[in-house]
Amino acid sequence: MLSIKEASELLGAPTTTLRNWAKEGKITSVRTEGGHRRYQVQDLIGGKKEKMLT
Repeated sequence: MLSIKEASELLGAPTTTLRNWAKEGKITSVRTEGGHRRYQVQDLIGGKKEKMLT
C-alpha cells in the first residue's frame, strides 16, 4: 500500500488529482485508522506494471 504522496510521485500526478479520482471511482483508496489514504499499486498502474517495480 502506498501513501498518497508515494502514489502521487509514482504517477506524476498531484495529490488533489488522486483524491478526485478516488471520489469519481476511477481508483480506490483505503483509510487508515488515523484517516490517511492508502492506495494499492495494482489500482494505480495495473498488475503487469507492478511486477516491473519489484
